[in-house]
Amino acid sequence: MNQFKNHKGFKRTFKENKMTLGLMFPLESYTGSFPEMNLEEQIRLAKMAEDYGFASLFVRDAPIYDPNFGDVGGLYDPFMFLSYVAAHTKDIALGTGSIVTTLRHPIHTAKSAATLEHLSGGRFLFGAASGDRPIEFRPLRQI
Repeated sequence: MNQFKNHKGFKRTFKENKMTLGLMFPLESYTGSFPEMNLEEQIRLAKMAEDYGFASLFVRDAPIYDPNFGDVGGLYDPFMFLSYVAAHTKDIALGTGSIVTTLRHPIHTAKSAATLEHLSGGRFLFGAASGDRPIEFRPLRQI
């Protein structure tokens, strides 16, 4: 882990012998199956989390909403949304939890991640996974 000792997002999130807390977007309570995810409200809550000392904010990569899956996933593209959050926050780490690498081209994923890392001032934490929503695989494999 020594190679990450100077990474701003890593240092804020992973502290030796200390526990840190992060939050997952959407930062709101909601009734029904889908949140409103109003951008102004999400930014207000993100700034509040930063002010209260939370280490990180994460967003999931869920390209297709599945009402039977049991969670909300995400309304926005994770890289674009976190870029917006980065422009409105200063220190809190911003991460993907996680990008579904099997549904994205690796070159586009790498470019998006590198861009977000730069635009956020070194606060981006890249999480990757193979995916967990069967509803997404058939339509996205045909593209």
